[in-house]
Amino acid sequence: MAMQLNGIVRRETEAFHATRVVVDLKDESLLDKELADLHVHTVDRDESEPLGLALRQLDGLEAAMESLPDRTELIGLAKKAGEGTYASDEALTHLDLLLFYIRRKYAGTHSGWHPTVAKERFYENPEGSPYSGGNTGNPRPLKSGESFALPARVDADRPPVRVGVIDTPLFAHEELAGRYLAAHDGLLPRAPDWVSFGGHCLLVCSLAAEQAPDAEIVIRPVLDPKTLTTTSWTLAKEMVQAQTDELDVLVMALGGPTADGEEPLVLARACERTPGVVKVAAIGNHGRPDDWWSGAFMGEEIARSPLDPTVPMWPAASPTVIGVGALNEEGGRAFFSPSQEEAPWTDSWAPGTNRRGLFLPGDVEMVRMNYDSGTVERTGEITDFGRGYAEWDGTSFATAHVGGAIAAIAQERGVSAKEAARIHLARG
Repeated sequence: MAMQLNGIVRRETEAFHATRVVVDLKDESLLDKELADLHVHTVDRDESEPLGLALRQLDGLEAAMESLPDRTELIGLAKKAGEGTYASDEALTHLDLLLFYIRRKYAGTHSGWHPTVAKERFYENPEGSPYSGGNTGNPRPLKSGESFALPARVDADRPPVRVGVIDTPLFAHEELAGRYLAAHDGLLPRAPDWVSFGGHCLLVCSLAAEQAPDAEIVIRPVLDPKTLTTTSWTLAKEMVQAQTDELDVLVMALGGPTADGEEPLVLARACERTPGVVKVAAIGNHGRPDDWWSGAFMGEEIARSPLDPTVPMWPAASPTVIGVGALNEEGGRAFFSPSQEEAPWTDSWAPGTNRRGLFLPGDVEMVRMNYDSGTVERTGEITDFGRGYAEWDGTSFATAHVGGAIAAIAQERGVSAKEAARIHLARG
């Protein structure tokens, strides 16, 4: 069943803003006409020329949809069209009805064609989200005798390969100094109340740098450090900026499903318009081990994701993206990672359990996901990470490994990132 909280509609297989649409720039006049006829108003608008899209915040949608003269018939048609996509008892939102109304109206008179208009989707990180795969456990301080250290930079002869990391803001750990570029809003300040999700980008960056010590890491913050969430619009704008900024590799440890299993408009457009950038993304943490219902891993209780492991995660499932799954320490599939058979869009596998890296120093509060509400809950449990080292599990960290490995090949051989990706994938 759909649930709405703070303007976000959440279903088992999708999450989106209840009153926002994305429209192709060339179709805006058609959308304006339909909205005017329905007495729906645009109260805010953002435009991205590189994407060729505009984002609209709508007002008056509920009243317009409730007063449609053929509302009952339209709902019946929409439900019939959605058979196999939505549960039979799934209630349509006003936005569902608006999009169906517009698409059906034009398709009926233009041989199936309709204006390009879609939802603004909600995207989340696999380690924090019930919609992109579930919590694989909190980060853990390194045990006595365990350590992590980045290898020294050695290649001063070639320009560094540029690796973009789309994630949370980065805490400026002293051991990562000199290896990254970040604007002021890309940095996470010290805080007495920071939570475990806030260290995600740092651990991802340290794993990429471990593989490619001579790379230059460029921080692109899109995920909220307390909830690990963002929107498809924010994500897509950062993706196309990667092309402008001449990044070579883009690491995306996030994603989300769609109800119909199709690639969402905004991300498809971003992938299409960044042909020069090698993109790697996590396939999600919604896999199933044989003994899933034992409910424990590494001594922690693990909540079960409601998502079926065969559901594709975007952007990982995009044909232009390298989808990355996680291996355990024995070289087999990590229990939380969908299998190759379940997720045939998986292109590469890398270690994803007990991954050691840099983390937030000092006291950090652990958080957990509430699967019923789709919200993050603070636990009050404080863990001391000392000088800032941790181990964590997830496809995010396998993704960082692969992104770094591709950058390392490009750096060492003096080849393009595209060629480096081909070499990496050929290794199997």
